[in-house]
Amino acid sequence: MINLENQKKSILIEAHNVHTGGALSLLTMFIGQFDTEGLFTKSIVLDTRCSLVPKADEFIYIRRVKPNFFSRTINAIRVCFFGGCIFCFGNLPPIISRSNEIIVFLHNALYFRPDLIKKFPLKARVRLTFESIFFRLRCHSVHKFLVQTPHMRDSLCKLSIDPKKIIVAPFADISVYEKSVLPGKTFICVSSGDSHKNIHNLVLAWIKLHQCGVSPKLFLTLSSISYSNLVKWLDFQIITFDLNIENLGVIKPNEINKIYQDGATLIFPSLTESLGLPLIEARETGVDILAPELDFVRDIVDPVETFDPNSPTSIARAVKRYLKVPRHPIQMKSISELTNDLFKLHF
Repeated sequence: MINLENQKKSILIEAHNVHTGGALSLLTMFIGQFDTEGLFTKSIVLDTRCSLVPKADEFIYIRRVKPNFFSRTINAIRVCFFGGCIFCFGNLPPIISRSNEIIVFLHNALYFRPDLIKKFPLKARVRLTFESIFFRLRCHSVHKFLVQTPHMRDSLCKLSIDPKKIIVAPFADISVYEKSVLPGKTFICVSSGDSHKNIHNLVLAWIKLHQCGVSPKLFLTLSSISYSNLVKWLDFQIITFDLNIENLGVIKPNEINKIYQDGATLIFPSLTESLGLPLIEARETGVDILAPELDFVRDIVDPVETFDPNSPTSIARAVKRYLKVPRHPIQMKSISELTNDLFKLHF
């Protein structure tokens, strides 16, 4: 007879839809430090585009799934028959499952913001809409949720998820970042070019600053391959308005840390985040942060200046306050002054 008590528990890390951005960074951190002390057997499913290479001796099974309908369907069927613990790293639970322990790491705040999904290109808009609908249909089959902020917990609770099922536990690898001691007059926005990252309004704010005679340096980290249209638009604005903006492209954490050490301030105009890794990184280096006055921001940092992310004017004013640029509020006029101005204007 088999002694079930001596059998190791099996864990499947399901990450077939993780291959870029913050999700990949979190997956890389998690896999690098995930130690079950030999109490569990581990398997992992990855996207073929994912650059992560797990250590073969730590996983009894490693499978890569191509990003097409056929491969993902076959993978979904296989996952259905897995009887151990399924840790879904890519936001979505299985279609169906015989597992009695499904854990979902939810890190896509867009599922709760259909207004922002509408701003994405058609292909991404269709995908995100489908995912958000599927998530709502299957979220009650999940046994535990892992989120990183109270804001994401509250969003889940609005779907009638039992708060006892939700674990709030932010995590990040901050070892590469050192405390900055140089206050500076340059800014960096560590961000992708997705529409909810709000780069468009940030650039418009820099145009307004330039028109006011204020031209601080701004570094961006946009991929010219993934966001070619946005980068082309950015280049046009830089040339047209002679903006003091430089796009560094995708850079490594140690390069970002070097910019912080040189005295850069983080400006982060995003409309929604499940955590906001750049905010955490900036907090750990001790640099100043300018960010929206939104719940997800206040969950993890206290910015030195805040703004309305939907208003380029508000963003520009926050930058000017931070730089201590003298403000010249509109002056009130008396009725006599007003009538005098009108008289001179029209007669």
